[in-house]
Amino acid sequence: MTMDPVLVRRGFAAVAPHGPVVTEYVHRHLFEHDPALRGLFAEHLEKHRDRLFARLTHYAGDAWTPQAEAARTAVYAVVGDTRGAALTDARSA
Repeated sequence: MTMDPVLVRRGFAAVAPHGPVVTEYVHRHLFEHDPALRGLFAEHLEKHRDRLFARLTHYAGDAWTPQAEAARTAVYAVVGDTRGAALTDARSA
């Protein structure tokens, strides 16, 4: 199987307008079907973010500007917020 970056980008572009809804749905579904996974997502989020950003910084090189980092931080915050909502919803289900 060969990765096609153009198709991957197209897929992300199609989903992007629905990002927070999709993220919440995926996490809610995940937690409802395997509640033990909640702990993996609920703890140490800053540590995981820092590790992710370290890898992104390494591979992005000069493309990792302060503006790019701010944009990615904002996205990570949205994902964290929607994941938190999904965790709360799954617990009350």
